[in-house]
Amino acid sequence: MLDNIIPQAPDWISNLLTPEILYQVSALVLIVALGWIIQLLLKRTFISLKERTQTYAFVKDYPQALGIFTLLNSVAYPLVVWILTNATAAVFTDRELTTDLLIWFAPFIGIWTVYRLLVALANLNIEADRAHRLRRNVIRPIAFLVALLHALGLLTGFLEAGFQPTENMLLTIRSVMTGTLIIIITYVLAKQSRKILREKVLPSTGLNSALIVVISTLAFYTITIGGILSGLQAVGFGVSSLAWIAGGLSVGLGFGLQNLINNFVSGFIILFERALRPGDLIDVSGNLGTVKDVGLRATQVKRIKDNVDMIVPNGKFLNSTVLNYSSSDARTRLVLTIRASYRANPHEVARILRLALDHPAILTDPAPKVLLSDLSDDGFTFWIGFWIGAPKGMKPLKSEIYFRIWDLFEENGIEIPPPRHEITVHPGSDASTIL
Repeated sequence: MLDNIIPQAPDWISNLLTPEILYQVSALVLIVALGWIIQLLLKRTFISLKERTQTYAFVKDYPQALGIFTLLNSVAYPLVVWILTNATAAVFTDRELTTDLLIWFAPFIGIWTVYRLLVALANLNIEADRAHRLRRNVIRPIAFLVALLHALGLLTGFLEAGFQPTENMLLTIRSVMTGTLIIIITYVLAKQSRKILREKVLPSTGLNSALIVVISTLAFYTITIGGILSGLQAVGFGVSSLAWIAGGLSVGLGFGLQNLINNFVSGFIILFERALRPGDLIDVSGNLGTVKDVGLRATQVKRIKDNVDMIVPNGKFLNSTVLNYSSSDARTRLVLTIRASYRANPHEVARILRLALDHPAILTDPAPKVLLSDLSDDGFTFWIGFWIGAPKGMKPLKSEIYFRIWDLFEENGIEIPPPRHEITVHPGSDASTIL
């Protein structure tokens, strides 16, 4: 019956109804159905493994590790179909059957698998809104373009298009895409490795915070640089080409990127000397803040007065004086200068100042000191020194002490002399206009 229908149909339909094509279509239908069944079984297995894995100590400390099951669920079905399609094509080839349709269909499933993988990675690593925009504006159009090129038979030619800048180097779109993908994946792995080392693995070893920052930062840059070199080699840059690029960069660095290199070198010095650590309270050019993160290029400092993050180039720490209130001893001494009128008894003023220093935040050992430091033209000058347990909050404490001194002076009738200003009128000048 089929032999009677085929001669009467158009050529393209006749081609579709040949036994070779029908065998492959039947195989694809079975593959899709079998893949769906296997995917359901895998999904149940992943759920069981996830429930058991949640009890592990490492997963409790780092719940992001469970994201691997999200990735597996996302790619399970298309990946199984892709594997089954290629396996079926291999079987057909061994039996000398036509595999044109299977070979043409398999890349579509591969594109679908990569698309699902990239979408899942985006959902796991960035915010939902940004992941949605990335999927809609970048991942989906690229996947559609690649699928369209394959459907038109242009994908292979498109991927192999390129140019040959030198005799021993050929750059193609395929190699550039492969190298870029390697660099991106390596960078993501480097960030995750730094996070795991800094937050989970190294703290459990008892290392101090500065050494943890050093090791995790070096691990991040080592993995990143290794990924960049691997990506460049995948693009087509050989060892000689990389040496040529390094030579060109060294010239550029010498002329145009001196500040950048200075910051990187300063970052290495700061990390290895442990001059700064996350949590240190420092004063940079009059800005008091807490160190959040020490990088190779810059250090992130959260300014206390307005909770703003400052990005300070590391070169600034080596080229200027920076006050670190947390480097060795957390105790900090504060010094205030107070003036009082000559109408007051200096012994009474000293007693009142000691009374003002009776505050729970002020340490009794070392004891606060009140010294008469100067007899100026308009009054006494007292020097007050006291220690506090931690530098954080010292500005509000100074303000509170000043208010206590003012209130005690008011209660005891002690005046603070105003500043004196002298005006000299030279002979011949109009004193009335001056006054």
